[in-house]
Amino acid sequence: MNADKFKIIPVSLQLLVENALKHNSISEENPMEIRIYDEAGYVVVSNTIQKKNVLNDSCGLGLSNLKERVKLITREEMVISRENNLFTVKLPLVDIRNESVNHRR
Repeated sequence: MNADKFKIIPVSLQLLVENALKHNSISEENPMEIRIYDEAGYVVVSNTIQKKNVLNDSCGLGLSNLKERVKLITREEMVISRENNLFTVKLPLVDIRNESVNHRR
């Protein structure tokens, strides 16, 4: 992929990494793996699930707001999945050459 031809929602990667750090425990014995890569017209952010053992006071607004922004700006859905001990979010790429969403390569 030619990265200078595509864009994503501003600060979306930061929000997803912060979300992973907020909701999971991390230690030297149990390090967290966060992967960021492109896949079929999406930027994918994936992290291992290592839930913290504390009461969760989160109401899910950060992820919900990002999902709404992605839909408004790209007219495409952000894909969220939890499987095989991984939490994964796929953000659609926008082709800046013609401002179209590029997940149908």
